[in-house]
Formats: sequence, C-alpha cells, structure tokens
Amino acid sequence: MPGNDINTEISLAVYDVRAAALARRYAALSMAPQMNRLAGLLSPGIILDAGCGSGRDLAAWQAAGYQAVGLDRSWGMLGQARVAGRPLTRGDMRQLPFADRSFAGIWASASLVHLDQSSTMGVLREFRRVTRPGAALYVGMRLGTDTGNWGRPSLETRWYYSWRPSTLAATFRQAGFEVLGLDVDKDIWLNVFCRRP
Repeated sequence: MPGNDINTEISLAVYDVRAAALARRYAALSMAPQMNRLAGLLSPGIILDAGCGSGRDLAAWQAAGYQAVGLDRSWGMLGQARVAGRPLTRGDMRQLPFADRSFAGIWASASLVHLDQSSTMGVLREFRRVTRPGAALYVGMRLGTDTGNWGRPSLETRWYYSWRPSTLAATFRQAGFEVLGLDVDKDIWLNVFCRRP
C-alpha cells in the first residue's frame, strides 16, 4: 500500500465509523446529468466506480444496463454497498488492484477530494494504467483554492482539497488524458470529462 498521510487516514476513519449516516445523507443525490454525459463517451466494456462509497452510483450504472465494479478503501462504506450481489473490491486508488487496460471507463465522483495534488497525480496515472485506449473518465472534484475540514466537527470531519480549473486540467493532461470538458457545478464542484488516448 502507498504511504498514507494523516488527513487521508482521518477521512477514512470517518467513512468507516459513520458509513450508514453518510449513505443516508447522500442517498437521494442524483448524478444523472454527469452519468448520461459519460455514457455518451463510453465504448463497450466494464466501468470502474472508483471510490464507490455506499454504492449509490454503482447501482445506477447497473440499473442502466452497464457492467460496473465498485472499489473503495473504507470497510464501512463497502458494507453499505454490499447488497444485491454488487461486484465490490476493497483497495486504494493510489495502487489499484486491477490489471492493465481492464476498464472501458472510470467514474470517480467526489472520491479524489481527500487527496493532495501529488497523490491525485498518482491516482490519475493508475487510472491511465487500468483503462484501455479510448476509455472515458468522469472525475468530480471540489472547486476553489482552500483545503481543510469538511463536515460537522468531531462527528463527520473529513479533509478535502480544492482545485482551480486550470490547474486541474493541466494535471489531467500531464497524467496522459485528453480533457473533453471541465464544468463548474453549483459554484462548488468541478466536473471533469476526459479520454485516455
């Protein structure tokens, strides 16, 4: 396993302990616009839901007829996702437990927000390794210039990192992706759509 920083470990502990509450909080959140946009870019094959959390989006991909696999590092969140026989793997995005060129697409909604710039670059290189040429990706990131605690103190405090659009686009290009779109959503989120050449 790659080295772990204390802020990432704090966030992971919150997901493990507060998994049920966090799953309930975000259960009704629809990512349909982003999912539909990514679906229009996908070629046939398996989708990796990287940082699948409670499995909300994994279930939506499967309900839409896609073959999808969920990955998360939190035992607590995987416990929430473990229903209806969904395919799940425990692992770290910084060192993915999958073979080269395994996936036709990657969905990573708000899962990289807990990683600093160096770790994010490592994850993007792993995403490139496990995707086939032509694969499409969606990554949801936090917009801004700040970092810090996110959530109610002592109960659900998780560490987050924010990005400027130009810096994030440059990071994706440096990792070997073609950026197809980078949109601001609700003045808080950056929706990145890209392709692996």
